[in-house]
Amino acid sequence: APAAPVSTVQPPGGQAVARGRPGGAPWPQRKSPAVAGLLSLMLPGIGQIYVGYYQLGFVHNVLFGTIVAVLAASGEALGSLVPAVALFLPFFIIYNVVDAVRRATLYNLALDGVDGIELPEMNVSLPKVGGSVGGGAALIAVGVVLLSNTLFGVSLDWLASWWPMGLVSLGVYLLAKAMRERREADRPADGGA
Repeated sequence: APAAPVSTVQPPGGQAVARGRPGGAPWPQRKSPAVAGLLSLMLPGIGQIYVGYYQLGFVHNVLFGTIVAVLAASGEALGSLVPAVALFLPFFIIYNVVDAVRRATLYNLALDGVDGIELPEMNVSLPKVGGSVGGGAALIAVGVVLLSNTLFGVSLDWLASWWPMGLVSLGVYLLAKAMRERREADRPADGGA
């Protein structure tokens, strides 16, 4: 069967861009940065999903819901951490709006054929949960601390003083990982020297 014709559009100041694929499959639709930003303002993560970044949008949506649930359910348990978590929330929403607008803009530039910009992979699958020693250990530690509060009434007041240790631990982990990756990149290939 003959292939469907591929039409081209001449954008202002650019090369012609194909608007149809051989076989009649249409090219992906352009995404509105304003709509992406508005969707992320209404519910963080939805703007990323609109653009095609399903996994990222899902993660942002779950993180937003978790923060809201923690603030609503355990305001007293968090004690002096409530202002820090509450301050994080608007910054996270603003970040989501900016990120969604930026991703929609880059998506449109990729459709226009700008070099170095690629379309996101359009998979609709949910993120896969892979194994992670650090992530598993962190979840177990958080679960044990929260369980000790709910089952045994252990006060969580000490978290107000020690929560920065989590940032220090994350920084040490990221630094060690970067140094390990740098050493592996500097190592000669097996077939060399």
